[in-house]
Amino acid sequence: MLYTIAALIAITQLLMYFLANVTSAVPSNLIAILVVTLAFISLNLEAPTVIDYYRPYT
Repeated sequence: MLYTIAALIAITQLLMYFLANVTSAVPSNLIAILVVTLAFISLNLEAPTVIDYYRPYT
């Protein structure tokens, strides 16, 4: 699970870096977050969410 999160972060950072050099019409941060979110949902990956960190305290 840690490697999944690290890979998602790395992909997001790479997209932000390379898309900033390609286009300025749409913010590269927005495109990177949308691409990684759609990949995360479509590939049905497992990663912790905020509720996973909160749940042990309830």
